[in-house]
Amino acid sequence: MTRYSSILFLLLVLFLSSTSFAEENVFYKPSLRLDWCLHWGRDCGKPAADAFCQMNGYTEAESWKLEGGLTTFVLGDGKICKGSCDGFSSINCRKGGVGPGPATTVPQYLGCFKDQGDPGGTSGRDLSGAVWQDGKMTIESCQAYCGQRNFAYAGVQYSTWCFCGNSYGKYGQANNCDMKCGGNPNEICGGSWANSIYSTTGGTSGPHLFKSRWDKIAGPGGPWTTDWVPNVTDQVCGHSAPGCSCPGHNYCGIYKNGDVTYWWPQGCAGPMWTIRCTSVPQ
Repeated sequence: MTRYSSILFLLLVLFLSSTSFAEENVFYKPSLRLDWCLHWGRDCGKPAADAFCQMNGYTEAESWKLEGGLTTFVLGDGKICKGSCDGFSSINCRKGGVGPGPATTVPQYLGCFKDQGDPGGTSGRDLSGAVWQDGKMTIESCQAYCGQRNFAYAGVQYSTWCFCGNSYGKYGQANNCDMKCGGNPNEICGGSWANSIYSTTGGTSGPHLFKSRWDKIAGPGGPWTTDWVPNVTDQVCGHSAPGCSCPGHNYCGIYKNGDVTYWWPQGCAGPMWTIRCTSVPQ
């Protein structure tokens, strides 16, 4: 570990909210107002908070706050609870040692993931094993359809579409799984070019993952390399540093593998370093 590896780098997580890979992070008003219960009417409080933290790359929830009278998203079932429901106003996530990584401990709902490919078929799709369209689509019917065909994962999309496959996540996470299922308006069936992914077998394999780091390639002081950040669902690096706020030089953001940006280690008055994103399959 070099002396510069303490630079703060942010990795974007598109399902719920941005996440910092620090030891702790507090999520205020989690997106879609996360329901107090992991499953409908059961596994409430810590189990739901833990599942949320683990999907964001943390080990567990250390503390949380409750708020009532909300419309919430039931994480374990992918359902909406309309009005007068209890949800989280904040969750404090903790990372102790090596966390389990995203999508490893929630046995049913695995997250919202981007899709692309053939508009009416499986070519190029994230889940490319089989496809089925039904105006009365539900999460359960899609899970059953894919499970009967021995696929590990089912993805519901655009209210009425079901896709099956044995891997998922190659296009990264999405944040627009917000469309009601054609056969059950209390369930969410993905979005436009976005799959709500479910396990059909209870397996724990996650999406294809990458590891990312920054390499200094120019600037005073010689080259250096940060430690790898594991379990990244996109082939990208996140960059946030003091120099990002220098007038006319706002280089913060998310960068693809091979992209180059800059960092001012001593503020705007100091010399800048040129750094390059390296992100490879792990």
